Amino acid sequence: MYGMFSTLPIDIIDTIIIKLNYHPVELLELRNVNKLFREKINLIENMKELQLNDRTDKKLDELLRKNVSVESVGWLFDNNVQFKLKHVRTMIINNRIDLIQRGFFSQSFLKLIFNRFHINEDLSENVLYAAYECNNPIIVASKYNRVEIVKLLIEKASIGNPHTKVMNGLLTIAVSYNHKNLFCYLVTYHCDSIQLLLNASKSKIIYRMDDCEDIFFYMILNDKIEMDIMILLGCIAKNYKELFFYCYKNMKIKDRLKIIKKTIETNNYELFNYVLDDYNISKEILNETIFGKKEYTKEFLYNLINNHLPLIFKESDLIGICIINKVSDDIIIKLINEKFYYGDDEMAAVLSERRIDLLRMMCEKYKE
Repeated sequence: MYGMFSTLPIDIIDTIIIKLNYHPVELLELRNVNKLFREKINLIENMKELQLNDRTDKKLDELLRKNVSVESVGWLFDNNVQFKLKHVRTMIINNRIDLIQRGFFSQSFLKLIFNRFHINEDLSENVLYAAYECNNPIIVASKYNRVEIVKLLIEKASIGNPHTKVMNGLLTIAVSYNHKNLFCYLVTYHCDSIQLLLNASKSKIIYRMDDCEDIFFYMILNDKIEMDIMILLGCIAKNYKELFFYCYKNMKIKDRLKIIKKTIETNNYELFNYVLDDYNISKEILNETIFGKKEYTKEFLYNLINNHLPLIFKESDLIGICIINKVSDDIIIKLINEKFYYGDDEMAAVLSERRIDLLRMMCEKYKE
């Protein structure tokens, strides 16, 4: 088809371009026929507004998915092509901030993306999790983690900008989808708008977001969130040691037992040691807490045996737990020699694992 067009006389080309009432999206394709077509079509300005039909609508969306130039899209704006929210969505998904910025010179485009009727201000859970299907620009940009586009939508217009009214929803999206860079942008530049939800959600945030020790330090040091025990528990679970040490030293902690329980639950032996050194816990409570579970990492058990053995009751289930968690024979033999309890069940477990040398030792000591 393009080869046929390239051989046409100039007057026929003029007729095609001017008199056949082509939609600008279709004319945009003709610009690529040859240099003459491009020159003539580039001269066209302010064409009368034509509605996108199914064909031109689909073709425009396809163009936006490709590496279409800003110049080409600018030509469409200048010729009164009425973009739809679905086309803005395509720009956002493909991270074409350059096209959106060009659209800011088009009054109709500005009205489209800053139309308050496109914004659901409560951003309910259904709206948030349906965001991949919706065309709300700020939600799509947030869900796809297009932070520069979020920034553009929020900061480009001040008076009456509907996107500034949904900051809590954007925070929820950032946390739900683990978009740390979006989260950092909101915390750094719009904290006043999200501070209540930020403080209410901080325990969820520290668990949900990956590698967020630095941003929590920033929020605490700049009084954007308050330190509390929930942050400490999150630090234990995520092994944010430096943040834990800072908060622990600068907080009035009433319930150290809860903290000890969390270190045991998560096998965080380093923070277990740190808190235990500062906590005058009774042996009874410590043993009850430790032996409330059966599965541990070997590292936690080795730490317990090497550093805290005097705190463990001889009649505890320490040997049984060591057997379950595949602690080495040498360590278990050490516990046997220290007179820690074991019985028929423990010997049966060792037999089932065919740990013959250990079983022999257990039998000999058992007779004694």
